[in-house]
Amino acid sequence: MFSIFKKSAKTEPQVKSGLTVDLHSHFLPGLDDGAETLEESLEMLKGFADFGYTKVITTPHLIHEFYKHDENVIRERCQWMNEQLSIVGINLVIEPAAEYFLDDHFMQRVEAEDNTFITFGKNKFLLFETPVMNEPIYLKQALFKLRMMGYNPVMAHPERYAYLQFKFDKVQELFDGGLYLQINIMSLAGYYNKVAQKLAEKLIDKDMVHFLGSDCHKPKQLQVLKDAFKTKHYQTALGLELMNTKL
Repeated sequence: MFSIFKKSAKTEPQVKSGLTVDLHSHFLPGLDDGAETLEESLEMLKGFADFGYTKVITTPHLIHEFYKHDENVIRERCQWMNEQLSIVGINLVIEPAAEYFLDDHFMQRVEAEDNTFITFGKNKFLLFETPVMNEPIYLKQALFKLRMMGYNPVMAHPERYAYLQFKFDKVQELFDGGLYLQINIMSLAGYYNKVAQKLAEKLIDKDMVHFLGSDCHKPKQLQVLKDAFKTKHYQTALGLELMNTKL
């Protein structure tokens, strides 16, 4: 029988995140490249409860060519996951959202003024990602149209995009234009690469971060998050007016 409460010969001091809400994760099993099983989901969510989180807004990838589920499937799976959390006694609420990939299919939905995008928060925040290497030619068009439709776009992990990493003026332009920026906590531990880490740190230093997100996919990343919580820049970020606190 599976148990999330593993015994350990050595008890480590509990590390707290300093946050109560996470808004970027991949905890729903079998929907994307995140959790594969219920056991993995529960292990990660138990870890988040231990970190001090009380709410997790989970965001499965919605990439038309790879993951064929839709918003209704996410909502249904999220409701089911809350039932599982209650059964095993994890004091955490999980809410549905999505991480949209800015591709042709997404733009077709935007141009059609699709109003079924799944958002988080009272302000209709919509989390999106882009290709890693190249800026989408319709990035500005998408942002303008989404705002006209009443959505507030949030760019996931800008520090990880190669087309932004050495063009800080472009990041500044997006920020000044009202785009919300969400950096990955694990970037601060150098999990992706040093370039991403440096850009994430610079965004914190310049108070250009609206949200901190875990982007947690697998149980092994819980230790990376612990390492990131201890960094100087993470502690600095907690002193900013993060919008996590308003979710």
